[in-house]
Amino acid sequence: MKKKNILTWFIAASFLILLYWFSINNFTAISKPVKKFIQSHENIHSLSTDITDAMKSNELFHRDEFININGLYGRITGRRLYNKVVLLNNGMLTEVQEYMMDIGESTNALSEFQKFVNNRGLHFLYVQCPFTIDMSGELAPDGLEFKGPQDFESTLNTFKNVGVDVIDTLPELTQTPQKYEENFYRTDHHWKPYGAFKTFQIIMERISELFPEENFPHDIADIDQWTIHEIPDQFLGSRGKRVGKYFAGLDSLQWITPDFETDLSMYIPEKQLFVKGNYEDVFIRKEYMQKGLNVLHTPNYSIYIGKDYQLIQIRNSKAPSALKLLILKDSFARPLVTFLSMFFRELDIIDPRYYSGSSIKEYIDRTNPDLIIMASYSALGRNGGIFFRFEKANNKDRYLTGSNFLLSKENISIKHSNNNNNTDVIFESFENDKCYTLYIPEIKVTAGATDAVSVALYNKETQKVVKETMFDINYCSEFKNCRWTFETPKSGGENLQMLLYAGMRDNTENIGVICNDVQLFENEVRK
Repeated sequence: MKKKNILTWFIAASFLILLYWFSINNFTAISKPVKKFIQSHENIHSLSTDITDAMKSNELFHRDEFININGLYGRITGRRLYNKVVLLNNGMLTEVQEYMMDIGESTNALSEFQKFVNNRGLHFLYVQCPFTIDMSGELAPDGLEFKGPQDFESTLNTFKNVGVDVIDTLPELTQTPQKYEENFYRTDHHWKPYGAFKTFQIIMERISELFPEENFPHDIADIDQWTIHEIPDQFLGSRGKRVGKYFAGLDSLQWITPDFETDLSMYIPEKQLFVKGNYEDVFIRKEYMQKGLNVLHTPNYSIYIGKDYQLIQIRNSKAPSALKLLILKDSFARPLVTFLSMFFRELDIIDPRYYSGSSIKEYIDRTNPDLIIMASYSALGRNGGIFFRFEKANNKDRYLTGSNFLLSKENISIKHSNNNNNTDVIFESFENDKCYTLYIPEIKVTAGATDAVSVALYNKETQKVVKETMFDINYCSEFKNCRWTFETPKSGGENLQMLLYAGMRDNTENIGVICNDVQLFENEVRK
């Protein structure tokens, strides 16, 4: 007994010495907010906030070691609640409390959006990605209670009552502790790709019911037709980063790839990034597989797609269905959208948290998807209201009511040259504040090699590209379905040219292309 007490005292003393050492070396970081407090006569709450921010800053002496050792001390001393992170009975981490927003306005917005979709003969699915809640109630430490799943079930029932087609993934993924561990990372609020794949299967069952005439091969959604990859001790999630890698350990980094042949392209407009290849080439970011990464600073969940973007456009020439899908999502759905892309020829992805283009309703009117899915974890969170803003705040949405033929060119041929921005002009001058659609049914490469061509609105006066898009050459030629709908600025339209590049902008050297039957339309809109 004495030996045990001596060991306990030794461990406690060692940690206190380490913490004292860190405090001494971080005296400068702490002294700044104290000096500010004395000089400006701020209140104690402001001083506490400033000191907390200072202790979280990157200027903190050996910040990473401090976080890890502090978490280790908490684990050794039996802490179950640390930095607002809860250590569950099975070793997984969760939040002190999952907050839900007031759903009154969101319910009204969803109801109106459902009517909008129905009026256009389209389908809408609301998919609630699961909160990390232990539905069984077995995992919470003594003395800690979580709001049960009843709150979420009640909210989803409210959505159903106004006519929304709801898919609730909570029971399937978190019904028991075993399911919880199987589908979620231990240290993160995100699910594992395996949990996302289960949701993919659930969604495809419902879509098969909505579109019974479509060909949806069941083997594509069979996990046995995919390979699950894992790298042990390579992942520290958002909750783990708050308490260090020793509080609950590290996760295995997981990703899943298909065993069947794929041919995809992905275009990210805000980065002007175009990627073409198989599933792994297009979606998986291999830099997160490298050994020796600092887990406290590496967002390993970004192994799928890289990060969250305003808009992503995916094209799948081998898709069994010609249906077009639009997904409104947050980071939770990144792996999910890659699985869904196996079934749909065209898949557009909007993250409402960052999207700054036309309103969601406008985007639907311009692209005419067959199915819209909202798949989100955070839509019911404290700041989730942005997911239900389907219209612009100023109500100046532009819905297409028709189009007027403006231009047709039998072919536009660009011969190869050593110019890195080798172009030809499609159209010379535009009107201000108008909406246009460009249609290119066929693109052929006549020299060199490229997977895509760029089309840009170029301001001759400022010599800058105003707007731009890219077209997958093979996809355009195979399905004759490459369109770009865009608006011109409120001024300066007479200075705009529409340029076609022989490949991707800044990368056209020694490439030649020819585009056949190019057409431009001016759209009639209702504001």
